[in-house]
Amino acid sequence: MKKILQILFVCSIASFLFFHPIKSVDANAADAGQDFIFVIDGSYSMDTNDPQKHIFELIRYMATLSTGTENRIGYVVYNDSVIKEQGLKKIATEKENAQMMAGLTSLTRIKGTDVGLGMKTAKRILQEGHYQANHTAMIILSDGDIDVDTANPNRTQTDTNEDINQIVTTADYPIYTIQYSEEKVHNQAPMNTWGAKTDGKNYSATSVQQLIQDATDIYSRQTKMALQKDSIAAEKKTNNTFELTVPVKAPKNEVVTEIILTLQDNARITNIVLPSDKEDITMQKSNTTAIITINSPKASRYKIAYQTKDNKPVQYQTITQTGPQKESSVSKWLIVIAGILILAFLIYTIWRFARRIQTKKQTTYFHDSLEGYFMKTPENEEIPIQNWNASLFYNQAKVALFDLLQGTPVQMQMQASKQIWIRVGTHNHLQITNKSANVKMIRNGQPVPNRKVCLLKASESLYLIFQESGIEIELRVRKASHRGIGDQK
Repeated sequence: MKKILQILFVCSIASFLFFHPIKSVDANAADAGQDFIFVIDGSYSMDTNDPQKHIFELIRYMATLSTGTENRIGYVVYNDSVIKEQGLKKIATEKENAQMMAGLTSLTRIKGTDVGLGMKTAKRILQEGHYQANHTAMIILSDGDIDVDTANPNRTQTDTNEDINQIVTTADYPIYTIQYSEEKVHNQAPMNTWGAKTDGKNYSATSVQQLIQDATDIYSRQTKMALQKDSIAAEKKTNNTFELTVPVKAPKNEVVTEIILTLQDNARITNIVLPSDKEDITMQKSNTTAIITINSPKASRYKIAYQTKDNKPVQYQTITQTGPQKESSVSKWLIVIAGILILAFLIYTIWRFARRIQTKKQTTYFHDSLEGYFMKTPENEEIPIQNWNASLFYNQAKVALFDLLQGTPVQMQMQASKQIWIRVGTHNHLQITNKSANVKMIRNGQPVPNRKVCLLKASESLYLIFQESGIEIELRVRKASHRGIGDQK
């Protein structure tokens, strides 16, 4: 009994530790941080296709999304050589982002192109930054031209083709290509095939709005954020105000951890009104976008209002980050308490059961003897009194009368005695049960119902009539002169 209780105690401690609320860590792609390396075409042809330097707005936008996160930004600007490069680094503040963009937009686009050299340099920057393959993307911003100027004294077309092939075939990260031109749609080969070969994607853009859409798509793919493709149109209110309702929706068993709403054409927007009672909303603005971030949203929806100079709505994109639904500490403690109560109930039930068995064992004994008197036999023969001491009943759970009659001349005529069962009861009693329909049991002159347990103690008796053979026998308990086997101490 003591050992059982010790085992149950250990089990209870183990279950408590198992159910004890432990702070879980959600290591999703966004938390781990992403490395974005931009390969930027700085050749003279870009002045024709991108006279306003809009491709830099894509970099500004992605850097703004990354500000204050674990993301790292790096870049290489190339023409027929490397013009400028930056190793992977985090953007901690908007000021750092502005300084980086000022350095990029001030560059003059001259000379021919060598995208192979740009990609080779970008690969070196990634390696020096100890990038992680599943958290990295190479983003190429170009007009799609990969032809090396024949007047280039340092590099040939073969050189750039070999560099491109080596990087595309060995890249363990996706390559995204954005071919940009405001004159016409550029979708030139072989640049438009690099994305498919590396689990990336190729884009063709002709406006800054398309650039932002492409950047949002890339960011959502890399951070595993869900891009809301079915945008709800802004509702026009009074005073030329447009209102966007941003729903907070997550798949089953998940919760929304972050929502990023990007309003385009920020130069057209004259005013943006955020919910005044929501402390989890922040906003960052650039020349082309207004980025509204909702961290750990608690409401079921958010309403964002804005006004524009021309009283027309602006385009927008929404991306959502979700994570596993975490149980509250209260719920976990309720589970713990319920588990402990259930375990305590089981321990108590087992203890009661074991105690009952132990008590029954202590009170179950018999130290007298049972005697059999043959009162009537088929030929009126005299059969000696049968005496069975207590030890016979302790050797087995129950004993058939038939077995006790072994050696008597009438045993085989008393087949029904196989269904007369005798076992030790409590407090020096014997329990006798008749399960045969051919035997009549009488006690104190009254018949005993079949299958009813009859208790006998010293000086008490039962009378059995075997109807098939006509044999009659009296079973009587005789008090022992001294205590022997099964004595109660």
